[in-house]
Amino acid sequence: MRRNYVFTPGICILIFCSLSSAASQDQLLGSQRNATLILDIKPSKSVYQKGETVEIEVTLRNASKDDQIVPRQLHLTLNVDLEILNPQGTRADWCGRIADQIIPSKSRYKTLSPDESVHTKLAVSCVNKDDRRRAWGYALDKPGKYIIKAAYRLPQPKEYFENLFPGAHVARGPVSAKPVTIELK
Repeated sequence: MRRNYVFTPGICILIFCSLSSAASQDQLLGSQRNATLILDIKPSKSVYQKGETVEIEVTLRNASKDDQIVPRQLHLTLNVDLEILNPQGTRADWCGRIADQIIPSKSRYKTLSPDESVHTKLAVSCVNKDDRRRAWGYALDKPGKYIIKAAYRLPQPKEYFENLFPGAHVARGPVSAKPVTIELK
């Protein structure tokens, strides 16, 4: 007995979506296995009181088998970008000014050997609110849970680093960290 199968457009779409989802999960797992740098963030604590400075610890680790050129220090808005979602699910506003750009020079970078890391603690909530010339950070002033997403990226083009460090490996990014949640009381 011969059976005839009929594929409706809905079934075809369902099959295609399943295959696409599996392929993108494989790509994500493969890219994590082959990652040259891994970015990790964690809040200094999980619950903050209103008015308290929210800080996150940021670690950039060399997960490759080769030395990598990275900044000596990680800086908010310069090589670490954040997206903070407030309790309503919208982006938290930036208060004050954007931090000055640091003039790039070879001395601001270092060679990171395999499994070595660069670590820093960054204040992310608005500091110096009362002085607009010195204020900067994210306005985290409503009680509730905030989701913090971070990404590392070097602002200069790859050619800049090739000139400073001939033959060196440079992963410009973006390299995303697993999001974290904090609560503001």
